[in-house]
Amino acid sequence: MNMYLDTPLPFGYVHLITLLVNVQNLVMALKSGFVFAQHFALAQHFAMAQQVVTLGVVVAVYQGILQIACVIANPFGDNILNFPIAGYMNFMAKTVDAMSRAQNECPVVAENGRLHHPKAEGLDSTRPAR
Repeated sequence: MNMYLDTPLPFGYVHLITLLVNVQNLVMALKSGFVFAQHFALAQHFAMAQQVVTLGVVVAVYQGILQIACVIANPFGDNILNFPIAGYMNFMAKTVDAMSRAQNECPVVAENGRLHHPKAEGLDSTRPAR
């Protein structure tokens, strides 16, 4: 998580993507305006409505994608789309607690907390175990 937060996208790249989306929206608006004006002169109402709807949908989709990218840029915040940090911390606390409890019942851990090797049954105590 630290690596993700410490190495975000380069600032220039983010500005370049934002510029490209805004230029695309401007070009789309100009193109739709010219086509709308041509159809207006010919009184083609369906084609005019089609240009308005197309412009609205395309611009909304590009701006929406840009906004989604902005929201997911930091997945460790408080938004609904972010990682559930409280759940992750709860999971880690339960894991550490389980490891702590398992250590108390482990036959390899001595009373003082140091590791020792219990003697295996059926082996000669003078020969080292393999």
